[in-house]
Amino acid sequence: MLRFTQYRDPSNASILRSTDYGRTFSKTKLPFKTGGNMPGRGMGERLAIDPNMNRVLYLGTRSGNGLYKSSDYGATWSKVTSFPNPGTWRVNPSDTSGLGGDIIGIVWVTFDSTSGTPGSRSKRIFVGVAEKGAETIYVTGDGGSTCKLIPSIKLYYTPDTHIS
Repeated sequence: MLRFTQYRDPSNASILRSTDYGRTFSKTKLPFKTGGNMPGRGMGERLAIDPNMNRVLYLGTRSGNGLYKSSDYGATWSKVTSFPNPGTWRVNPSDTSGLGGDIIGIVWVTFDSTSGTPGSRSKRIFVGVAEKGAETIYVTGDGGSTCKLIPSIKLYYTPDTHIS
């Protein structure tokens, strides 16, 4: 089993990107780990591409690292400092191995394609955060400059497998 956020694995994550429809790829190292095979991996798509401007990408992260954005097809990334909640929920807070004790974090990002037009970025973006029994969906109407919680929508995550 891969445990990408464990302290014993010193490597951060990388993104492979292509601008020629997959004929060639370039690698961008990220400033954090991703834990792609860890709890919460099936909760949604953490990486989303703006359907109106495909050079704009958003990436939700684990371990309390927050939301990241790229405006150059994934070549460089910056933290979205306006996003208020990187998540706090852990499957098993007493697990110090990094598997169940790691923060699940931002579990999905999706764009409202009707909030932009082809060639101009989408303005409305929804982001889901793993929080047990709390409101968990955020929205921005200005392309990420400001983010606010959508009240009264709660996400309940129950693991369907035992984590040991």
